[in-house]
Amino acid sequence: MRRGAVTAADSITTRIGQRIKSHNRALLLHLPRGSTQMWAQVRKVTGKEKCNHDVCKHVIPEQLNQHYADISTDPDC
Repeated sequence: MRRGAVTAADSITTRIGQRIKSHNRALLLHLPRGSTQMWAQVRKVTGKEKCNHDVCKHVIPEQLNQHYADISTDPDC
């Protein structure tokens, strides 16, 4: 990373984190505290939502891994 870019990246990371917290707080604000709806939303926000595994059957982990390896590789190196 270029000199001075670390500070800018940290600043952006902090701002993104604040926006995520603000967004999640707004999602939960209107729900009754301790309610089933609130906990369902918490699970959704945290990624712990129960999902239908039939939806994911067509995703092949090796293809997904290769995709991320391809987009994470710098062709100039």
